[in-house]
Amino acid sequence: MALTENPKHANAMVNMGLIYRNQNAGIDAEKMFKAANEADPRNISAIVNLGALEYEKNNWEIAALRFLDALELK
Repeated sequence: MALTENPKHANAMVNMGLIYRNQNAGIDAEKMFKAANEADPRNISAIVNLGALEYEKNNWEIAALRFLDALELK
């Protein structure tokens, strides 16, 4: 509903990404987290979740960079 009212609502995109992730729909989750990051590059939740997805794919360097980006923002 929040995305219907505001398609650029980054937190709503992150929430949808988490739903997709819990449903084992990793590609859709990644799309939502990336969209949230594009809508709000300072959204820590989007950055951390993108890092978590990279970590799960064994892309540890990319994951570490995402986590460090989130720490810098915090």
